[in-house]
Amino acid sequence: MPTRYAALGPCHVYRDGEMTDAQFELDALYDHSVIGLALIDRDERFQRVNARLADLFGVKHDYLINQRTADVLPKAAAPLASAISAALRAGDTVERV
Repeated sequence: MPTRYAALGPCHVYRDGEMTDAQFELDALYDHSVIGLALIDRDERFQRVNARLADLFGVKHDYLINQRTADVLPKAAAPLASAISAALRAGDTVERV
């Protein structure tokens, strides 16, 4: 089964030192967005976040990477977990949680 991610919205990994146009565009989106963005894996851990999201949470960017959403947002844990599970099943995004 392919890996699916739920997107709520910088870990830069490139092979052979090359950056594709799509990677460049995604990096630009994360780096310059005025809204908080995150990529969350099946274990509900932040895999990629932008600076705006870290600012909204009042933490450093590096703190969020690999943290479980429930640990970072305990008051929103139940609705967020439900939304992420639904998004992963449908291959969709989560907005306005």
